[in-house]
Amino acid sequence: MAALTARRAGLGTVLIDEASDGPRHCVGEVLAPAARRLLDHIGALRYLPSHCYIESCGTRSAWGTHALQATDFITGALGAGLHVDRHAFNRALARAVAAGGARILAPARLVAVGRETAGWRLVVRREARHETLAAAALVDCSGRRAIVARQEGATHRVDEALVAVIAWLDAPGDSDLDATLLVESAPDGWWYSTRLPGRRRVVGFITNRRAFDPSALSVVGWRAKIDRNVHVSEVCRAHGYELRQAPSVVSASSARLDVVAGGDWVAAGDATATFDPLSGQGILTALVSGRLAARAIAARLAGDHGRGLDEYASRWKRVYDEYLSRRAASYALETRWPQSPFWLGRSRGERLEANASVSR
Repeated sequence: MAALTARRAGLGTVLIDEASDGPRHCVGEVLAPAARRLLDHIGALRYLPSHCYIESCGTRSAWGTHALQATDFITGALGAGLHVDRHAFNRALARAVAAGGARILAPARLVAVGRETAGWRLVVRREARHETLAAAALVDCSGRRAIVARQEGATHRVDEALVAVIAWLDAPGDSDLDATLLVESAPDGWWYSTRLPGRRRVVGFITNRRAFDPSALSVVGWRAKIDRNVHVSEVCRAHGYELRQAPSVVSASSARLDVVAGGDWVAAGDATATFDPLSGQGILTALVSGRLAARAIAARLAGDHGRGLDEYASRWKRVYDEYLSRRAASYALETRWPQSPFWLGRSRGERLEANASVSR
């Protein structure tokens, strides 16, 4: 989104893309209806084949109660969302960027970045070759690594260090027609699951380090753990889903940069802030922040003396503060296990801050 926006603003744009198809990108992406509307607006969905997504009808959640409660997308003003094959989704976005006139270096890795008298000098590795680039400004979309921001002295503040244990299950047939996101709380965390294209289903378990059970990282341990919940395990059993490889562990922490922009750089997406998966904000927030970040840097290059970057930074602070308040309110709705290591304090709507800053 940053590359498309910068290109549409008339800037020469290069996108350095690792183009990774690794599992860290696949956590069961559900695009909210607003994200689908935004992608339609920029023409990206025309590059996503129909077999690479499922229209999402809404959510079903057992939160604060054993019974499932449904929230429908179809009856809303924006219509259905999407469950996407993340790798196909990434490729569709890349094709939209290329069609918009930006240059894409992929797969590529940023080896070095440093300042010059005017702007930046970057060294990029592609296969066995190195290429040197010059840039007047940078948009840092490097995720939690925040490569440019950290080099400029920014640090990440972690508000709560959650982890997600992610498993991908395969079905023997096409009996699973569920098109909702399923969420279920548990004594030691909470679960989510959604059907993905290609007879697959992702199941994720979110917890903190105090409640984390290492046995869940083996196939046998995971099967035993999932059998102890109700609704997610029922869906998996009903359609014969099998876990064929051990789950992966990824960070699900709530964190933010203390500085999100400088005179000739700006951070966007996960480089700026990361959100609890419960918020469902990940992709939509990344898309919006990429667009706003590119607009701010374009205004800076056009001579606005950084006013757009200042407003971008202020807006991000407001967004994140509001997110923390809503997150606390959502967790406070679950009151069944107030003394468990995971839920302790959440029923009172407390912000469970880690009070940690990480610079590397």
